[in-house]
Amino acid sequence: MQQPRNDPGSVLHIDGVAPQFESADRNHVIGLLAHNDLAGAFFSSLKIGQEVRIVYGDGRVGYYKINRIARFKAPQPDNKNENYVELSSNIIYSAQDLFTIFYNGDAHVTFQTCILQDGNSGWGRLFVTAIPVFSISLWEYQSLTRQTGQDFMKAGEMLRPLFGDLGFR
Repeated sequence: MQQPRNDPGSVLHIDGVAPQFESADRNHVIGLLAHNDLAGAFFSSLKIGQEVRIVYGDGRVGYYKINRIARFKAPQPDNKNENYVELSSNIIYSAQDLFTIFYNGDAHVTFQTCILQDGNSGWGRLFVTAIPVFSISLWEYQSLTRQTGQDFMKAGEMLRPLFGDLGFR
């Protein structure tokens, strides 16, 4: 789902839904925002090197690989314009710095949610990024699958005299 227009701070409270961040979309970045007690709960289980797939409304599928996981403490969780402390380095970043780091640059996906700590659901922020591996349309996938099947059948026919029936049908 798309984030409500002209409301960049809005994160929908719908289970299983991670709205697309409108401000990131303007930079050709897919930003997916979700609450940590809803769809965002899954963001913390993503791992470096893991493949994720984005299915677009027109049937295309984008393949991405997780390349970065960053966690930040929010010293003032209710203030969205505050500074954030990266947990792995103790480096302090402004909210604008985080936007620039995670929602600008080459095409990629950023998953963002809050970090729950000590009963505070807004204690920190989690950012997970994934870079494109490749993108393929549904039609291309079906065509490729059909062609691959035909290639295996041809290979089976060619190898049958040497090795017998290899089971490619």
